[in-house]
Amino acid sequence: MTQDLKFVIVGDGAVGKTCLLYVYSNDAFPEDYVPTVYDDYTANEMYNQKSISLALWDTAGQEELSAIRPLSYENTDLYILTYSTVQRESLMAIRTIWVPELRSYCRQNREKEPIFLLVGTKEDLRQANPDDPNNVHEDQVEQLAKEIGARAHIVCSARTKFNVHELFRLGIQICFDDKMKKKGCCEIL
Repeated sequence: MTQDLKFVIVGDGAVGKTCLLYVYSNDAFPEDYVPTVYDDYTANEMYNQKSISLALWDTAGQEELSAIRPLSYENTDLYILTYSTVQRESLMAIRTIWVPELRSYCRQNREKEPIFLLVGTKEDLRQANPDDPNNVHEDQVEQLAKEIGARAHIVCSARTKFNVHELFRLGIQICFDDKMKKKGCCEIL
């Protein structure tokens, strides 16, 4: 029996959302930047000997497309909040734009409290230029993750494929842990 999960990826424009989903789904890096209006991907994973079907929804980060973004939020199991590790403003937007937008949507539509996975993209660029003043520092991320109640934080690079598959496995684990807590039972692994 297959378990279906829906992940929606949000964050500012050009932080690497589409590249991340594309690399995970197609195992190849797209060299050209094309702003996303809306797109979705599918992938299959195994977790604890269970078949998982992932519906991965890509959203537009541009402000002018904010009216259509909520169309993708219905019945989401996990929100992947993305920021670029080489662009501090994108991390601050998680606090000022993305978390408020998602919480407001969930309240207005009587959806469950959103579950967040905080993801830093473009880690290869931060490693290549560690002294850049625009780089996001780990203490800033830890503080934000705690503030917004993110279940976990991970950095990745779509270009080098560093942690790409790991972050989706982490997302699956977060969803299953949440479902187990709500059932009030435990699972011995």
